[in-house]
Amino acid sequence: MFNLIIFNFLFFCLIFFTFLIFDFPFIVFFVKDIPNNVNVIYQNSFLTFGTYKSNLQLPFMIFSSLILPFRLNIFFLGIYIYIGIFYGLNIFYYGGGFEYINTNSYIYILFSIPILLLLSFLSRLKKRAYLFKTKYITLISLLALFLIHIIALTYIIFIKDNTNNYYYLIISYFYIPIFSQSLLVILLSILSVYFNKIKYYLLEKYVSFNKNIIKRL
Repeated sequence: MFNLIIFNFLFFCLIFFTFLIFDFPFIVFFVKDIPNNVNVIYQNSFLTFGTYKSNLQLPFMIFSSLILPFRLNIFFLGIYIYIGIFYGLNIFYYGGGFEYINTNSYIYILFSIPILLLLSFLSRLKKRAYLFKTKYITLISLLALFLIHIIALTYIIFIKDNTNNYYYLIISYFYIPIFSQSLLVILLSILSVYFNKIKYYLLEKYVSFNKNIIKRL
């Protein structure tokens, strides 16, 4: 019951954060040609600093995978894909429905599913003991973030994209957002550790409370 409440809350937050657009900072080095859809604040021959518009979809999906049990996370990610693609609701950043399959954003979501499930599994090794280890959780979360980018970009560049504009794709989808996304993943990983500590503490208290009631009956 407690996990179902968390499930519904996380699902609502995922959809909400998908449409909540922020100006995130970025810093890149040795890049001269910056895409026009970003705001450059300072640039020289060595570094470029500015902001770009994005949402919290990917970092929050990583956070949810650290919170939800493995089997429930399968249902969580599955229902998110089903509602957005097969049911046709516009719950993704650029819309929804079968036409969304043709977008690069869908490729990211598609390839993130197995990696996020692996993240959920690895975080619960040794009877959930690793859930409370901040360094371990942060490390595997960052690895998951990088793997999603690498695998999705590889597919987009070598299979899906026909423009041969590899430079623009790498800069736009990886080099610019990776700085702020990494910081967000680190922050959410730490938050997930404390969230899980509180959750399992409350569950232990709840089980202990029920046992005491049964003994008194």
